[in-house]
Amino acid sequence: MRKSQVEVAESLNSVVTHLFQQFGLWALLRALWAAILLEQQKKNDLRQLSDRMLRDIGAEGQEDHLRPKRFSPWDIRF
Repeated sequence: MRKSQVEVAESLNSVVTHLFQQFGLWALLRALWAAILLEQQKKNDLRQLSDRMLRDIGAEGQEDHLRPKRFSPWDIRF
């Protein structure tokens, strides 16, 4: 596996030129645009997670809505 990782088959310029000659400009640009859009969709979106899940993974979440914000005498337990 290491040997195949070190070897470079062709330069990027020759590969792009070959693809341009084989498929044309618009197909190449369309494929590049699709690759860019797919890469953007791979990013994690934390907005859809609940506050509890955000706290579990260590991200900043809003305060817990289930607990009271002020001290109440009813909170004291013996």
